[in-house]
Amino acid sequence: MVGDLSGERRSFHRLCLFISFIISLIFVARYGWMLHTGVEGAVFAEDFEVFYKSALSFVAAPSFSPYIAQGQLPSYHPFLNPPFLLYFTWPLGFFSYPVALTLFISSQVGLWLAVLASAPVRRLWPMLAGQPGGYMLTCIAISLPFLINTVFSGQLGIFYAAIILLGTALLADHPWRSGFVLGLIACKPTFGLLIPLFLLAGGQRRALGGFMAMVLLLFISADFLWGIGIWTEWQHVLMRQIDIVKQPQLPEKFYSQLMSIYAALRMMGMNTQPALLVQALASLMVAYVLVVLTRKNASDARLLPFLYIGSFLATAYIFLYDAVLISAVLLHLLNLNGYKPLPLATRMGIILGLSFSLIALQLQIYLVPLGALTLLWLIISIYLEKPVF
Repeated sequence: MVGDLSGERRSFHRLCLFISFIISLIFVARYGWMLHTGVEGAVFAEDFEVFYKSALSFVAAPSFSPYIAQGQLPSYHPFLNPPFLLYFTWPLGFFSYPVALTLFISSQVGLWLAVLASAPVRRLWPMLAGQPGGYMLTCIAISLPFLINTVFSGQLGIFYAAIILLGTALLADHPWRSGFVLGLIACKPTFGLLIPLFLLAGGQRRALGGFMAMVLLLFISADFLWGIGIWTEWQHVLMRQIDIVKQPQLPEKFYSQLMSIYAALRMMGMNTQPALLVQALASLMVAYVLVVLTRKNASDARLLPFLYIGSFLATAYIFLYDAVLISAVLLHLLNLNGYKPLPLATRMGIILGLSFSLIALQLQIYLVPLGALTLLWLIISIYLEKPVF
């Protein structure tokens, strides 16, 4: 019966909520201290300035390239997204900075809450309705640490997570709509590397068609507005950023945010080429296992958390402020609907391991990839119906 939980599950659920609350307090305390002391030049929502300046230029002259003025920004802090991201951020240019920032944050948080409350997402996690505190309280509590970090950074990680969560939740009943929504992840291409592979391996032809149609629409509209030369300008900015990421010393900003396998290896002293090789092998492994599992279980909702966590492992350029989607993985694990129950100690270890990883990254101990890998193997163990570690 949905909502009928054993005492063990209720205790586990309460423990997860408590851990989430503690991590949220740690994040708030750390960011508050950074702002108060001015350590590391901390500025609230620092990255928002890039989106705001590009919105101002777009409002003033829509045909103006968002990449022209990048030389005036810090070398590791340019407008890196495809130009069509401006379709979603340009209205900010009509407002003063404080108002625009408030709208930027509130609209993303509101979107995330709306997606969590939507019927397709609720159907993914039916057991959460019977958890202590109810469905929405559980979802908000688990999401809170990730939301706090993304809001402090002034980034769009909440927007991207909402796209992927809603798009995959629509897949079973509304494949065309799912594809259209998922196609919006082209605004953050490094985050969507596995999505077309996932749709193709699962035989989701209508969803793949919707995905390709949306991506094509975005690119053609950008050609029409800015001209074909906009892609050369975008390429130059990306190549500049790649050169920075490959440098012997990564920018200080990356040390508490960049969370890929490549970044963790670099920050622990490995040279660029070996770290890239390990990252490439990990990406291929994730893609291969995803294809194999998807072919066997194309309509199984348990594929979704595997896709979510794989999206972080398959790219070298992913940040902690993009990790809002990890909260969806945790909500899947809390739901456990239809899974053969794993030992409480195993589930508790996963939650504690990921929690420690998030805190450790803030302390510049680069364990987030290990936490992500642990979650990855947990999900594989669910398919195998036995722990693999």
